[in-house]
Parts: sequence; C-alpha cells; structure tokens
Amino acid sequence: MLNPSTVRKIGLTFAAITQMAITVVLGIFLGGWLDSLHSIGPLFLFTLSLGALVFGMTRLTRTLNQINQDER
Repeated sequence: MLNPSTVRKIGLTFAAITQMAITVVLGIFLGGWLDSLHSIGPLFLFTLSLGALVFGMTRLTRTLNQINQDER
C-alpha cells in the first residue's frame, strides 16, 4: 500500500499539471474567440495563451516547491 504522503504529493502534482493544461486550453479558445469577434489577427490568441502558460508554470513551480519543503 502506498504511503499517504506519497499519495498527497502525487495528487498535488497532478492537480497543478491539470490546472496548467486547462488554463492554457481556455486561453487559446478565449483568445481565438476574441480575435474572431474583433477581426484582429492572432493578437489575443498569443497574449492569452502566453499569459495562461506563465500562470500555469508559476502555479506548478509553487506546488513543486511546497512538495519539496514538506519532504524536509
């Protein structure tokens, strides 16, 4: 049987990765929709997807740092 702390670490990592993926996908769809609505090239698409990627990576980094601090 798995150690409860290992299960917690796996769950936190999975949650952070899932959050990052969903945020990026939502940024892509929302950016594409706004671009088509305003007839502006891929301006919103690039901006929102890049912002979502930065947000997701920041969240993933914080989660992994939290997991590493819990190990000590």
